[in-house]
Amino acid sequence: MTMKKIFLILYLSAVCFLSNAQKVDTSLWSATGGAVNAILKDNNTIYIGGAFTKVGPNTGCLVGLNPDNAKIISNKLKINPGLIHVVIPDVNGGLYIGGDFSISTASFIYTDLIRLKPDGSIDTTFKTPTNGSVRALYLRGTKLYVAGKFTTIGSQSRSNIAEIDIIAGAVTIWNPGTNDEVFSLQGKGSKLYVGGAFTILNSQARKRVGCIDLNLGLTTNWQADIPSGNVQSIQLHGANVYLGGSFQTINNTNRFRIAALDSVNGSLLAWDPNANNTINVLYADGQRIY
Repeated sequence: MTMKKIFLILYLSAVCFLSNAQKVDTSLWSATGGAVNAILKDNNTIYIGGAFTKVGPNTGCLVGLNPDNAKIISNKLKINPGLIHVVIPDVNGGLYIGGDFSISTASFIYTDLIRLKPDGSIDTTFKTPTNGSVRALYLRGTKLYVAGKFTTIGSQSRSNIAEIDIIAGAVTIWNPGTNDEVFSLQGKGSKLYVGGAFTILNSQARKRVGCIDLNLGLTTNWQADIPSGNVQSIQLHGANVYLGGSFQTINNTNRFRIAALDSVNGSLLAWDPNANNTINVLYADGQRIY
């Protein structure tokens, strides 16, 4: 056996440096679940040993999977490093993606918000970077609603929530604003439900959750009293608004991290699964809430 390359061994993972530069080769497959303790090249085989349980390709934080066999579908875009919080479809077979990331091209730096075309490449006409995190997206017609924790988007001043005209590719004058981070957006008709850590929405007192009439541009009377914790997720289903998060009380009643409200008047419903840790996402299908 002969050793033809020198590998750097690190606790928890192995990385490979290109021989002609001090740059990590990010295409190297990663080992997860434990330490890498030994690496040996024998002819055309590299042996890796340690306490890990899985070895797989370095996909970055965005990957497409075949729904039939769960195998990776090749994507043109690799976001690494980075963090993706939300992905929603557009009406033309593409995707809007929000998170904490920066993608540099020869002509532009895309931060926290991008559109992917159906072929997986970046839509270079959609340029609305933020200076912070994008946590939630909602598409209504030709308007894309963007929320998270930022003070500027597309060079416009906005406090954690904004509206983008996807035809013009520009931020509109719509500007409700919150005094703290927004984690979730869900819409039905002209109503946009907003959840997060805020206590002010569109200049009105709203504790962690509220509703905006998009036709009027005004905060509606719908509200719930959530004195502490956050609303991480909102799911609209039937006549109800389901909330998930880190809260423990709603409308002076114990509701541990998951609850249901009437979508018309905001009254608390008897539904009470009682979760013992933070709920980050809710999904409705038929008669079930996941």
